[in-house]
Amino acid sequence: MMSIINNIYPLAHRYLTFDQETRPTSNIKSDSHSSSSAWVKKAKKNLTSFDFSDFTHSKHLKSRISTPPLGALVFMMYLGLLVPRAKRAIERAPLKADGQKDHREFWDVMRRDLWGITFYIFGFKAINQGLAAWMEKRHGVKLTNSQKQVHSFSHHDINARLYSGADLQQHLQYGNRKALKQAANHNGYLGLPQWLQKTHPITFEKAKKLIISLRSALNQENHIEIQKSYDTLNELQQRFFKQVPNATKHWKPCNEFLSRYIQHKLVPLHAASFAMLFGFIGYGPVLFNTLWAKRQSNRTETSSQTTRLLNTQKVSQKFVHFTA
Repeated sequence: MMSIINNIYPLAHRYLTFDQETRPTSNIKSDSHSSSSAWVKKAKKNLTSFDFSDFTHSKHLKSRISTPPLGALVFMMYLGLLVPRAKRAIERAPLKADGQKDHREFWDVMRRDLWGITFYIFGFKAINQGLAAWMEKRHGVKLTNSQKQVHSFSHHDINARLYSGADLQQHLQYGNRKALKQAANHNGYLGLPQWLQKTHPITFEKAKKLIISLRSALNQENHIEIQKSYDTLNELQQRFFKQVPNATKHWKPCNEFLSRYIQHKLVPLHAASFAMLFGFIGYGPVLFNTLWAKRQSNRTETSSQTTRLLNTQKVSQKFVHFTA
């Protein structure tokens, strides 16, 4: 057993440390709309692909995590889970009074599992995209691309870093205008730690004036002053970090203030999407089965009443014929 584990570990290590290609920071624009034929080809590729090569970089785990392709999920969940459960329900179906098998469990499995599996595979993406569109309007932050696909945390960590005033200007045009203003006016994203005022008061005052100037320029949409204030603030902070390397632990880099703001908006987005998905999977089949059982019960009751009415009519006809 230990020899098997020892052989698997190097393979797993190579798998997790596989190189990941990332887009350049300056390229913040999303892919353009694809044609219908390209969309069909992409859907066909996703449904028939079993290549686990879609990696997501995890900064905290210091590794790369593979996202299972849609084709693999469809194969494993529908064929690997639904088919065996349906087969088992057919095999153990009890006999009814007329000698035929009672397949109610089979239909319960089909209704419950088909609903749950479909929502598990396709539901999260649909819910996530809907909530992202709502949050984009509410917070003025670009969370999706042109195909309405929600960007990952790593995408914003790379593309929402502002290395210069030119990058900031790009985001103003890209659709993050309101988000930039909110992030800049929030001390948690673009602010100064109190210890800096005590240990380096000159740097503190200079940075404070530049931050106030940047916030004022953003609110007034003075593009020249925006770029000038931000570039000066960024240069001041970078020089300070070279002189005091440990300062990065307490004073967050100003070029990350937008990416941190956007990532913090993604947390409630994904949490709400998961909660809604679990609600649909957990309560949806139960509600549907309850309504279905009620419908079947009403049909059975109606059928019984009709049968009793017909029997009563037959008895009445026989009685009238007998008395006549």
